[in-house]
Amino acid sequence: MAALHGLLFEVHTVDGRSIDDTFLLNDVFLLPADPAVVQVAATEERSYVAGPGCRAVVWVAGCLRRCPGCSLREYQAFTSGRPVEVHDLARQVLAIGGLDGVTYSGGEPFEQALPLAELSRILKRSGLTIVVYSGYTLSALEGAPERFGSLLREADILIDGEYREELSGAYRWRGSANQQIHTLSQDRYDSSQWRDGIRESQLAFGADGLRLTGFPSEDFEETLLAGLRRQGVVARRKSAAH
Repeated sequence: MAALHGLLFEVHTVDGRSIDDTFLLNDVFLLPADPAVVQVAATEERSYVAGPGCRAVVWVAGCLRRCPGCSLREYQAFTSGRPVEVHDLARQVLAIGGLDGVTYSGGEPFEQALPLAELSRILKRSGLTIVVYSGYTLSALEGAPERFGSLLREADILIDGEYREELSGAYRWRGSANQQIHTLSQDRYDSSQWRDGIRESQLAFGADGLRLTGFPSEDFEETLLAGLRRQGVVARRKSAAH
């Protein structure tokens, strides 16, 4: 007779490290981040696909999750990228001009909560808003105020939840259906204006090359690179050290 499946699997990474049901590595201890330094994996001066308006984006280095289908595995190592003093990073962002705000992604921004909170306070004094992406849910962040509260208090918008490849789709500013947009500053934004149903991506040329940001479809990157090759242009991924 047919039976309802009830198989139990122990889940771990290919190197034998165990993970929970949100792909978070178990039994990992992190030293507190230096409150004066952000470990930066990459930056984008102007993005129109990382939250409302025109936003600078800071991708931080280091993530304890191993989400299947993660598009930025090179940012998982906490040693990737480069250390930048908080006040130096603030000056770089404020020098751009014409921004509505700044978005933190990664990596996992909340593993660098203290320096990003200080950065946020400086930027908000100049009228910029803060959007934070996190693999942690809002309830998980609220449940650990000593660890995460400093940054959570500065966030105007939180986009939370681990990436789930099987739930990937056309969602505004999100990669998968389980991820949610939380408007934490109700006086700044009206979330009812944000509609799903379209994938937003951005291509930007700069001194360091071509950067693709946003949430492209699964085959977009491959199609883009193939199209460039047909035009005699070869593009390949750069590491987070760049």
